[in-house]
Amino acid sequence: DVWIGNNVQIMAGVTISDGAVIAAGSVVTKDVSPYAIVGGNPAKLIRYRIADANDRFNMQKISWWDWPEHVISERLDKIMSKDISAFIVPVFNVEKYLRQCLDSILQQTYQNLEIIIINDGSTDGSDAICREYAGKDSRISYFAKENTGISDTRNVGIRQATGEYVTFVDSDDWVEHTYVEELHDKLKAYDADIAITNYYLFNEADSLFYFYITDEDYYEQVYSPAQLIEGLYETKFNKSFALISAWGKLYKRTLFEDLLFPKGQIGEDGFFNLKAYLMSERVIYLNKGLYAYRERPG
Repeated sequence: DVWIGNNVQIMAGVTISDGAVIAAGSVVTKDVSPYAIVGGNPAKLIRYRIADANDRFNMQKISWWDWPEHVISERLDKIMSKDISAFIVPVFNVEKYLRQCLDSILQQTYQNLEIIIINDGSTDGSDAICREYAGKDSRISYFAKENTGISDTRNVGIRQATGEYVTFVDSDDWVEHTYVEELHDKLKAYDADIAITNYYLFNEADSLFYFYITDEDYYEQVYSPAQLIEGLYETKFNKSFALISAWGKLYKRTLFEDLLFPKGQIGEDGFFNLKAYLMSERVIYLNKGLYAYRERPG
């Protein structure tokens, strides 16, 4: 099975492998690998439809072939767009919370999104929910794999992301509807590499919200890497936790060319973000709770 868009030129002797997707208007001068998405003149690899590298063929893929042709074209157009924001959502046994998380993403005021859901070997009903959402919104790519932990699962998402920006959301949390729009606008306005928001907390055990920031507390602050690392010890507004966590941030994807989450490392968020901050020239922080962090027993 191969999908080829309109006005594609394929040079003599080129082999198009099974599962490949070729964007409209492409000029294909080299062989195309299995399950590769390619586009451009000359055509270049955009990403794989399933996870690449060594674990590529151990993944279960949701086929594009069930989509009408105009939906495939629309999806490719969005993938080729550079001003896209990618949500990376690792999933593990969160059937109770997953719909709230995914609905908050789909309802974003900033709609130029790709949504990458990676099921890390869930044994509950999470898989069925993921497939349901992947079947109703063409912006969603869904991958199911064996359980390997949060770091490796996020790394699968990083390898799949194609847009200019990336954000991580834990699948038992949710985000405010303006989450991406506000982070994106500030990142562009300040020409920053990372935009950070603060959070509010929902305690599952007592069903109470804990808000650390009011409207009157709002401010924006630009940090250099050195200033930001000093700010990791700032406890007011629970700021240190917000700065060190992987969620609540919009990153330029170019940072991930040499950056992945460490596997098997306790405190992986901290190691990851310290490296990300040191690789950045400028970071913008918004003292506002745009991310909802769910605290649950266990």
